[in-house]
Parts: sequence; structure tokens; C-alpha cells
Amino acid sequence: MKVQGSKRRTSLGGIRRLRSWLFESPRPLIAVEVRARTLGAVRTVREGATRRVAAAAIVPLPEGAVTFSMANPNVVDVQAFHFALRALFEKVGAMSETHMALVLPDPSARILVLPPSEGPVSKGASAEEVLRFRLRGKLPFDVRDARLVEESLPLVMGRSSSLVVVIHRLVLASYEDACRSAGLEPGLVEMCALCLERYLGVHESSGDRLVINWEDRYTSLVVSRAGVPLLVRTLPGPTGLGEVVREVSNTLMYHRERLGGTTIEQAFVRSCAMPATEAAALLTGPLGLTPAIIDPIGAGESADIEETSQAVAAAAACVQAAT
Repeated sequence: MKVQGSKRRTSLGGIRRLRSWLFESPRPLIAVEVRARTLGAVRTVREGATRRVAAAAIVPLPEGAVTFSMANPNVVDVQAFHFALRALFEKVGAMSETHMALVLPDPSARILVLPPSEGPVSKGASAEEVLRFRLRGKLPFDVRDARLVEESLPLVMGRSSSLVVVIHRLVLASYEDACRSAGLEPGLVEMCALCLERYLGVHESSGDRLVINWEDRYTSLVVSRAGVPLLVRTLPGPTGLGEVVREVSNTLMYHRERLGGTTIEQAFVRSCAMPATEAAALLTGPLGLTPAIIDPIGAGESADIEETSQAVAAAAACVQAAT
């Protein structure tokens, strides 16, 4: 089963108010997704109150052009990134466009769900300072060097929490500067796993959901209840079947023992590490159910475009979101 773009509607979940994780900005018609060895883009067109995917493409990046780190600049080869971006915009027929959304790989930032005791207790500038104080020791860099966004989440089982995205200023600047070198302005910046989670608001229920973002250099897992994130984990490094199955099992154990969960009612996978249908079949055993494949551009069962569909899944989810 695939989650296709034709079934997309505005998310009603707990993260719908987080219109962007790092910036508040009008949502562009084009989104670019950064991966370890490719850049992918999705161009949409407006049709009344909705958006339709008009084009999607991927272009390769040289090995080592982008490295994932929370503490150091990620774009190592700015020139290669520049040329890949221009080639990508040509492929999707957007050479005259200059405004874009940028979807970053999850290991580039720390994504946290914090209980009230660890989140801000006030509003305004003082709230950010309180949050920075409480994040000390949770980051691989000095929190004073961080750009962060915090948003209160709706109550779940009488408990409140905050979703926080933290990124080093130099990491963010490396992506921004590389885009601007190609004459493009990343007016909206989002994180991959959160784009996928919000997109899946169409499948909300009162139960618990697990979203698996299975990349070839990392894996992210998001557990939500009634559309509200409870846990976000990003696992950098090897992402072979054994490692992913182990981490899925660990997450399910944490879900039962620490989050008060019983069963996962829905599971979804986006896979760039292997064909998505194969990944879904391999995850059926540890999950106890077959995960649906996230397919925002509506590739259906076409093997010819499945690779592109999976490579740009988060970009498509981002750019189709309601403004």
C-alpha cells in the first residue's frame, strides 16, 4: 500500500501550527531536498485552493560534497552544490524561479520533544534563554551557537510538551550560502522527518503511529499519538537491515515502557536505502504489520519512477503543505 499525493489534505495533527521549523515564510512552489548523494526537487502549480505536483527530479552530488554533522558546516563542495542546484531547476522547468523551500537531512539538526519541565515557562525573549539553558548538555556544540525554534504541542492524555528544532548557525549558513551562490533564496527551511510526519496528518486517528525515514546514511523514527509527536529519533551511520530492525524494535519497546503505548496502529516508511516495497516487506515482521509506503508525488506501483518518488518524498510533502 502506498500513501499517494492524490489523497493529500491539510494535516489536522499536533504539528499543523508549525508552518516552518526554522523560519516563518510563505510556502514556495518549489522545494529542494538534500540527501547525501543527491539533490531532489519538486515543483508544484496552484489549482484553486490546492497544489498539484508538476515536475520532480533528482541530480547526483559528488561523493563527499555534503557531509552530515550537527557541529560543522555540511556543504563541503559549494561549487558542486551550486551546479547541482542549477541543473535540478532546469530539469523541473524552474529556471526563472528564485524562491524555494529547503528540506534538510535530519542529522543536520537535533529534533526534540521536551516535557514541560524542560521547555520554556514564559513567552518572548526570556523563553528562548530558558530553553537554551535547559538544552545545555543535550547538544554536541555550544547552545549559544544554535538557531532554535520551539512550539507547544496540543495536550495528549493530559500531558503537554514542546517540539524543538535546534541547528548550529554554521550548519544552516552552509546550506543557505550554497543556495544563494546559485541565485536561489531558501525562504523556508524544514527538516525531513517532520515534513513526512505532517504530511501523514491525512491518516490521523486516535491511535499511535510510527513513521520510518530510512535513508542510506541515517534513519529517523517518529512516534506520534493522535497526530502529536511523542518521540523523534535520528540514528546516523550504518543503516543496513539489521541496524534498522534493531532500532525499530528498541523504539517499540520504548513506546510500550516509557510512552504508555500498547500497539502501533499505523506504520509508514520512506525508503531510499532499498526499494520501498522491499523495505516495507522486511519491516513487517518486527512491526507486526505491513507499513504503508509514503508516496507524496503519486508514483503508485510504477517501478520506473519509484526511486525519484522516494528521493523527493520529503520535498513533495513540504511543498504540498497548506500555506
